[in-house]
Amino acid sequence: MGFRPYRGETYLDADQVDAWLDTLTDAAPDWVTVETVGRSRQGRPLRVVTVGWCAGGSRPGDRPGFWLDAGTHATEWTGVMAALFTLSRWIEGLRSGDEALARSFRDTTAHVLPLISPDGLHATMHGTPPMRSTLRPPRDSTLRHGHAPEDLTGDGVVRWMRWKHPAGSWVEVEGHPVAMRPRTVDDEPGEAYVVAPEGRFLAWDGVRWVGAPLQHGLDLNRNFPVDWSPFSMFGMDAGDFPGSEPESRAVLDAVQARRHLAAAMTNHTYTGCLLTPPGRKDTPVPASDLALMQRLGTDLVAGTGYRTFKVYPEFMYDPDKPIIGTWDDTLSSTFGIVAYTLELWNPYAWAGQEQDDPVAMFRDPDPGVVQALIAQEPASIGTQGVDQAIKAIKGESTQKDIQTGFKQITADNISGEGAEYVYKSSC
Repeated sequence: MGFRPYRGETYLDADQVDAWLDTLTDAAPDWVTVETVGRSRQGRPLRVVTVGWCAGGSRPGDRPGFWLDAGTHATEWTGVMAALFTLSRWIEGLRSGDEALARSFRDTTAHVLPLISPDGLHATMHGTPPMRSTLRPPRDSTLRHGHAPEDLTGDGVVRWMRWKHPAGSWVEVEGHPVAMRPRTVDDEPGEAYVVAPEGRFLAWDGVRWVGAPLQHGLDLNRNFPVDWSPFSMFGMDAGDFPGSEPESRAVLDAVQARRHLAAAMTNHTYTGCLLTPPGRKDTPVPASDLALMQRLGTDLVAGTGYRTFKVYPEFMYDPDKPIIGTWDDTLSSTFGIVAYTLELWNPYAWAGQEQDDPVAMFRDPDPGVVQALIAQEPASIGTQGVDQAIKAIKGESTQKDIQTGFKQITADNISGEGAEYVYKSSC
């Protein structure tokens, strides 16, 4: 198969991403090389695409370098597709004789690792229940107990379930077939529902109803060296030690081997913003450097509709707890590289909602905002994300676009993959 430009018209699974990357070197042999820098837990290749003039003995590593990666989290598909679209645009421009682009890639080099967790992306695209990053199984010492999402009907989808119960915490939103809101003291017990993902209880004691840790709960974006410590949140963990996973180890080694890197960006989903590290108050990065990264970040998002947030103190789940083991903070604090996290997709703007404190939605979702999100046209969910990412790359407005990064949601089909994690997939 020869090179075909990627327009963001569909999501590609890991095999399709790999096949597309196979076509890049022949598409622009004087400009592009592709190498495997590691393997995933299931043996899939982790591949870095280098774009820069490499003919006539020229060495891309002798020029200032830019690092771009994506796919740290399994269900955040948009970041992967945005990285592929970026590569496609660059290659198309170089093939067509874009002089400005050619000058840029004679003076600088870009390294793109578009898919850090190929196992996770592929699994979630083919029906595996929610996971954070990879297919690492639960630790031998961990007993999974509590309610666990599972496709009990064999239809390939983990759906949301609801049933009436006077002790339920939810009631219907009037006039909408699927929207639920928290119960208030004025609601009748006979109208209350219990809501849960399709699934079963593991090692249940017959009394307590708690969520079980994810079967595949490792978070690669807590498995990097900076300020690493044991971690647990939303059924996820940080691994056994920094760089314990083959994917994080490969990324660390790949960056360490490229000493010419001057700037880096890691694509994630969602919020529609650019995040600047660190994720903690105590950081070795000088205040002057942090201020410079913030100013540069503000310039980067100008005209896109995105905003810039400092992770600390503006984008914290809990201001008193540092966000540990993250990749952007490792890039800046450990490697000394100007680094950012790009959170693609602004669902709030798409639903016509202003959200000055998006992290508050992770901690305590606003029922009105949730209702506004669900009330949007279902057919557009799951198809607009790459469009929004492309517009952001082009510098076009993204205020009315969305990307769920999940399966299509309709009135009679709400997948656990999308619904369970719609407020728990950032960073």
